[in-house]
Amino acid sequence: MEQKTQRKFRLSFIVPVKYIKEYGGRSDFILALPHLIDKEKETEYEKAIKETGLPIWLDNGAFENKYPEGIDNLLIKAKKINAELIFSPDFWEDKTGTKRAFENFLYIAKKQRVNIKVGVVIQAKNWDEFVQFYEECINDKRVDVIGINHKTTSKIWRAKFKRRYSYDKNRMPDDRIEALKFLGDKFKDKNRDVHLLGLGGGYEDVIYASKNFPWVKSNDTSAPFWSAVYGKKITEKGDFGGKIKKPLNFEYVANKVQLKLAEYNINKIKELI
Repeated sequence: MEQKTQRKFRLSFIVPVKYIKEYGGRSDFILALPHLIDKEKETEYEKAIKETGLPIWLDNGAFENKYPEGIDNLLIKAKKINAELIFSPDFWEDKTGTKRAFENFLYIAKKQRVNIKVGVVIQAKNWDEFVQFYEECINDKRVDVIGINHKTTSKIWRAKFKRRYSYDKNRMPDDRIEALKFLGDKFKDKNRDVHLLGLGGGYEDVIYASKNFPWVKSNDTSAPFWSAVYGKKITEKGDFGGKIKKPLNFEYVANKVQLKLAEYNINKIKELI
């Protein structure tokens, strides 16, 4: 059952290093990317995210690098940036591997006497397995945040309920809305502390979740800035007119027109949510 309530939904805007202070600083928290953090020296990226003074969550790097960073590296980097949460390693459509990585993370963190919150990203090869893993995370008090990404969720949702899967990035927000409705109806008040990782073609699913599901707490994405680089302006419904295929270039230097549009996109999504 959907519930409507007024609350604080937390947003994290991922932007090039040069613009973290001004544009990333408009976030409610920073989702830090481990491949931009060095274990020994302080990078410009590290310096910039720490100077925002915002709470920091450390991602595991699986989306950017196609494979997550090792647990030891994640713990070292989390300490360097004073992160309050780490997403333990997850593996594409691999529930068993992701669960094993979570247990290994907890074991190593305890052995090293590291006390930090942990997020688990739901991975599965089909929807039934997804729901099973999600329920396990709901009931596991060691899990502080449950991550639901756009790509895995869209693929396995469509495979089960739409008879076939065609990779359509513009359909991802609708697919994730439908998947969240399913989880809302099935688990009702048991649902807790969900983070929506990234975006499909727009913010429609994030906007919907922020207004209807109190258990969905936050989102991170580079879309407001990176779409502006390509001249895309967010609509009143939260759409960008398609997902940018190229990954964010963290060394990118934008022109004045792009920066003005990025500012508009960020302000608009904050207004909509």
